[in-house]
Amino acid sequence: MDWACRLLGLSEEFLNASGVGGGVMQATASESLLVAIVAARSLYRRNHPEVPVEKLVIYVTTQTHSLGVKAGLILDIPVRVLEVEADDDYSLRGETLRAALEEDTKNGLVPLVVVATVGTTNTGAIDNIPEIQTVVKDYPELWVHIDAAWAGSALACPELREKLHLNSINEFADSFCTNFHKWGLVNFDASTLWFRNRHYLTEALDVTPPFLRTKYTEDTNNLTRDLELMIIPLASVVEFRNYELGLGRRFRALK
Repeated sequence: MDWACRLLGLSEEFLNASGVGGGVMQATASESLLVAIVAARSLYRRNHPEVPVEKLVIYVTTQTHSLGVKAGLILDIPVRVLEVEADDDYSLRGETLRAALEEDTKNGLVPLVVVATVGTTNTGAIDNIPEIQTVVKDYPELWVHIDAAWAGSALACPELREKLHLNSINEFADSFCTNFHKWGLVNFDASTLWFRNRHYLTEALDVTPPFLRTKYTEDTNNLTRDLELMIIPLASVVEFRNYELGLGRRFRALK
């Protein structure tokens, strides 16, 4: 994953070696978005336990893959579908997002996640990531997920990175997904998902009954890292079960 992260030019903050960021292969981009929203919801609920889940909102566009609406259905979180125009090359513009965020906030709703796409399935549209970055500066708790399922592999070409807004992605995205089983030319399933802070995901999905406890997973005394003014204990092994929905999985390591 770290090799692929560097191949695409992603920030070192997304590296597993950073001790904070990182990720693993999921089966599909739909699963990647699902676990990203679980992480975002868990983080927000920890900070604001008084806010009911039905007040939260996920933002997608009319060009976003169906994974956005489906994730909302599975997690029972309302999804707002934003209209994008042909005159904008079907790209989500900052002003469209800002208007929706302001309207929902005024109505007592809570923006939770915005799904920005690099290469939509319908038209290959690229959302205006720099404009979205400007908008979300006013919403620091809004999680930004970049769905680059098929076009993300093009980031391996340095000459295409500006067009695909790599700099902005590296500066503010919370999670990023691309499928190497598309342009990456490897066998299904190889949906790579990175987090700027993987602990938000592992804390959300950490369920450890007695039969999963080992001396390695609980040996955290000598391994800590200062993270956002808190000391976060890190396990001495990586528990991949806390990165996804299932405990079992295909062998994806040597793709």
